[in-house]
Amino acid sequence: MLRGDMPSSDHPRHPQQDRSRATVDAILDAAASLLAELGPTGTTNNRIAERAGVSLRSIHYHFGDKKALYRALGDRFTAAMRATVTAAVPQMATLPLGRLLPEGIGALLRRLGEDPVLRGVLHATALPPRDFAAIDAFERELAMLLAMLIQAHPVLRVRCPDPAWSARVVVRAAAGLTVRTLALEPELVGTDRFRAELMRLIDGYFGGSFIASAEPRPVQG
Repeated sequence: MLRGDMPSSDHPRHPQQDRSRATVDAILDAAASLLAELGPTGTTNNRIAERAGVSLRSIHYHFGDKKALYRALGDRFTAAMRATVTAAVPQMATLPLGRLLPEGIGALLRRLGEDPVLRGVLHATALPPRDFAAIDAFERELAMLLAMLIQAHPVLRVRCPDPAWSARVVVRAAAGLTVRTLALEPELVGTDRFRAELMRLIDGYFGGSFIASAEPRPVQG
């Protein structure tokens, strides 16, 4: 638990606890926005403190060092993305198999497009993986879900004899393209055009198994 994250209880929260939580949130918001603007090198503790309106001492008190701060950002990112996946599950459960991947990708991209704080976190993922263990774990979870989808799809099961390997390739390629686009053209992420092009890329890898199955069938006259 980060210093400043108060354990839950049945007792009323004290004003000091609320202030501490607000300070932690302000520091994380400032760090994420600076990462989006300046990258990891330009995101110094001094700049974080200035933007958050806190002292350097406060940053050190709540996080200790920058690596702990980045880990907290990673935890916040994965919590938000998991919530997006969880919220999409009830609707996706009613979709044909061919629509599951496009809808899942669309939900995640829309979430990124709507939240500059989450986009800022991704700018820092060029740092050593151990600093973002939570994001790496979430990527592995997505790969496992995709491997299950491949295994359940009658065509993909034949085209991808090693579902786990194919899933890792697709998830990492999609993540890399998304991160680079966020760095160079962040306004594109979350748009229908970017989602469609990403799906075309993935669909090509799978041999045209998703887009074709997702297109409406012509009405017989």
